[in-house]
Amino acid sequence: MLKLWVLGGQKFPPDTEGKLEKLLVQLYNKHLLGAAHKAVMEYLHVSKSGGTSWCHVAELNGCVTEKYDKSYVCQVKKFDDKVRWLNMTFHTTQVPIYRVPKYVLNRFSRYGTFRKNHAIAACSTRHRLMHARDYNYYSNEYTVHGGHEGMDRAHTCRDFFNAVVLRDPLKRLVSHMKFVMWTMSGDRGYNDTQLFNMMYANRTADFWQALGPAIMDNYFVRSLLGEQAFHVPAGSVTPKMLLLAQQMLAQFDMVMVLEQATETKNLLLHYGVGWRRTLDEVHDKDASQREKEFNTTAYIPRDVGRLLAAQTHDLKLYSFAMTLAHLDPVVFKVAEKAGVKPVPDKFASAESGHRSDP
Repeated sequence: MLKLWVLGGQKFPPDTEGKLEKLLVQLYNKHLLGAAHKAVMEYLHVSKSGGTSWCHVAELNGCVTEKYDKSYVCQVKKFDDKVRWLNMTFHTTQVPIYRVPKYVLNRFSRYGTFRKNHAIAACSTRHRLMHARDYNYYSNEYTVHGGHEGMDRAHTCRDFFNAVVLRDPLKRLVSHMKFVMWTMSGDRGYNDTQLFNMMYANRTADFWQALGPAIMDNYFVRSLLGEQAFHVPAGSVTPKMLLLAQQMLAQFDMVMVLEQATETKNLLLHYGVGWRRTLDEVHDKDASQREKEFNTTAYIPRDVGRLLAAQTHDLKLYSFAMTLAHLDPVVFKVAEKAGVKPVPDKFASAESGHRSDP
């Protein structure tokens, strides 16, 4: 159907149009009922792929979570879904640990550590806590669930509406490097030019791979396969893991790609989750502004091409995500043309300034 739609210029051939449109409207109505029944969105925030902006769009649309601010990114603290970017063991071989700020230790340097309490992080516990506190949205900036027992046990929480945004993996990797250095250069980092240069000047791809094994090596695949897979050594992501990650991604209720056209992303938000406020209205962590403040480009290793060339599995997963991200807009566009409302009246309270259900 997608091929028919694309080749037909965003419409179906006349001899099949009526039947296919009726089928797609039925599918869309099932999507609406499913989203309303789940009532809580878990957003898998794959770092440096627009997740902070997504968090604040959720706020604009009336979603309720534990906390909204520019650094907290909509997580629920008890779930321990914080990032695990940097390898502190390696970090402290480069600079003395007493010179590493507490913010960096607590916020970034947790590679190799699993969630503190898997009973609290379990889907059933998450579900109870979200409903007990009357939350209907949260972000998870770590991995999917269950994977601490092995990647074949990883899963999403099926009672939640699961959404994810992916980005060109090569752009994501360079953006990640720059954000780490930008943070380390400021008052939450070393706040010491000499120490910063000792850590980051004239470094190689090997240095970065040792400092951030997960973020420098097929980060998307790792994030979709749970904790054991997330923490495997650099170079250990396999074709089997890619296949499992594709199967996991296909289970999400919504897949968006950051590079999609603005009109398509707005359609996904409006018809996919009933949000009228869009990503156009927020733009957090402006990379160009940060680069004016501090030229991190000068610190990118000369052999960064080695890191980019190693993202083979993420590139294949991204290509698969792009296909998935073009399926829903076909359904949504047909529903829009048929006059179907993206949010039934009884769930449209966000438009009158009340709580929004995804």
